[in-house]
Amino acid sequence: MKLFLSYAHEDRQIAMRAAQALEAEDHRVFIDEHDLRQGDPYNQRIRDAIEDSYGFVFLISPDSVLQGRYTLSELEQAVKKWRPAQGHIFAFFARPTTQLPDCLPATTIERTDGPLPAKIAEVIAKSKFGSPRKAKILAAQSLIRAVRSLDNAIRDHFAALSAFDSSWTTDDRNQRINKVVEFANRSLLIVEVRAAYNALKPMITWMPGETDEVLSTYQLAESYLRNLAARGRSPIFTKR
Repeated sequence: MKLFLSYAHEDRQIAMRAAQALEAEDHRVFIDEHDLRQGDPYNQRIRDAIEDSYGFVFLISPDSVLQGRYTLSELEQAVKKWRPAQGHIFAFFARPTTQLPDCLPATTIERTDGPLPAKIAEVIAKSKFGSPRKAKILAAQSLIRAVRSLDNAIRDHFAALSAFDSSWTTDDRNQRINKVVEFANRSLLIVEVRAAYNALKPMITWMPGETDEVLSTYQLAESYLRNLAARGRSPIFTKR
């Protein structure tokens, strides 16, 4: 999920740690230290980044709420974009201050105890944005289970067909393969595989930092479905 992190440069250290905590959950964080290239039109890049984000994290501190600071311009744009702001704008105290921006809705202020970076990641994970990393792992696990169930059913079906005839002529084997593919395509298990595959696919295409487990599962299922479409010319149809 794309998030915009707004902070005063006096709070740079805690902002960097907050960004790392969010990125560890596979959120994409726009933070000017990382994403503004030399020579970019600053104002336009910031406006575009906020418009392109799904959520806005604001670090409250004596410096970020000072009149004339660019952080207030970022906050004002976010408040204009999201009405109501709750569920999209998340404000956290990086440092204590009694002064709050007039445009900051009270419902967006999160009162937290403990290390702030971890708390920011925890609050976002409990929001509608959730944790993309956990969602991908769960989707990958569902896909693994669906692929294994279908694979076992195909192997059992192939073994049952082979039991009637121990000979392995090319014609006989091709007929069995064709019957197994027909069985697989009629099976409700293939529906489950495709549903799990399609649920995982969009997470893979736009999320950075994929784990090996998720990528390998996705690639396995993609190869598996292609092999079925190619009428079974795959090692999964070989006799054990």
